[in-house]
Amino acid sequence: MESDILALVGFMGAGKTCIGRLVADLLGWSFTDTDSEIVRSQGRSIARIFADDGESRFREIEAEIVRRAVAGRRRVVALGGGAVAWGDTLERLLRSSMVVYLRATPDTLRARLASEDDSERPFLVGGEFPEDLLARRVPIYEKADIIIDTDGRTPAEVAEAVRARVRAERGEA
Repeated sequence: MESDILALVGFMGAGKTCIGRLVADLLGWSFTDTDSEIVRSQGRSIARIFADDGESRFREIEAEIVRRAVAGRRRVVALGGGAVAWGDTLERLLRSSMVVYLRATPDTLRARLASEDDSERPFLVGGEFPEDLLARRVPIYEKADIIIDTDGRTPAEVAEAVRARVRAERGEA
């Protein structure tokens, strides 16, 4: 695939933002985090958008931000965990981008999220890990062009694995 847009997908806690920045640096591409763009464009947190406007409105905003993010060139885009589970976002990404699923086991995700402030994650309420939500999303994530396992690896190791797979897929040495 010749795409010069790399879309990172996966569940919350997979490391999409952290790894996305590292991959962008390795490739010499720009980086966009769609959750950060949503917060910037709306002037309020994602949790606040969910509370004030509901998930449907949030997903509409998110879909527009994703459309804009993948319209560029030579860009790594980190998507929110539910972005590809809503509407036709995944299908559009698979046509226009190289989609990479950063996969982690529930135990790894739970451990990564344990130290976070759950007030910023609408689906992580009261510290409870949403196993059912993960189970529903995994089959969607697995439609990605590339799957990279993140368990037991540092962000730098995962970023290098992503870079190597992307270069291989693009036929680069």
